[in-house]
Formats: sequence, C-alpha cells, structure tokens
Amino acid sequence: MRAIIFEYEQDLEELLGYLVSKEGFTFEAVESPGDLDTLALARSPELLLLGTCPPHQVQLDVAQQLRHLHPDSFLLVLSTNRSVCSDIRQLNDPLFECLEAPFPPKILRSTLQGIREFLGTIQDS
Repeated sequence: MRAIIFEYEQDLEELLGYLVSKEGFTFEAVESPGDLDTLALARSPELLLLGTCPPHQVQLDVAQQLRHLHPDSFLLVLSTNRSVCSDIRQLNDPLFECLEAPFPPKILRSTLQGIREFLGTIQDS
C-alpha cells in the first residue's frame, strides 16, 4: 500500500516515514501542498498522512482540500490542536482520522495497523 506524508518539520518527517514503512506502507514525503497534489494525482495513495503544516497554512483547511481531491484515500491527520481533531471527528467520515499530539509512537503504530487492516477489508470487498 502506498502512503504520502506531508510533514513540515524534517525530523518528524523522517520519524513518520520510518513508522509508516514499519507498518508495511511504501511512502513518499512531500514538503508543500502543491507537491502533494501533483504526486497524489498521478495515482491516489491508500493513505495520506498530514502532519504539521507551514505556519501560514491552516491544517484543517489543508485536510479538507485533500479529502476533496482524494475521497477514496484514508486521511490521517496528526495535530497539536484539539479543535482540529474535534472538527474532523464530527465529520463522521470512516476514511478520516485525527491523532492529537503528543502521543507515544506505539499509538501511531497501532493506528497505522488499524488503517492497514481497514483498507485491506475495503480492497477485499
């Protein structure tokens, strides 16, 4: 399964890439929403992982744009903003999840495992 990671901070991008690959995803990392759109439009990934956004961008807005562009991709948002996660959960979209930071890596790994299993059941049906 293919994942695209959008993370503004290089150190976090490397850590996320490591954790995503440990859960069986191949991944590509991008640094701007424009790159993300170009890369994802070539072939929609199974997972879009949205980490911190550059200071001039609003994370929820970027997440909603990605959801609109890629309605069949699972979108996992990692946020330090409780209201972003609350707004995402209120959407009741089974392909949209948010983890509120800080969280231990084992929580992210568990979430990625669940997403992989969920995506596997969708592909099998």
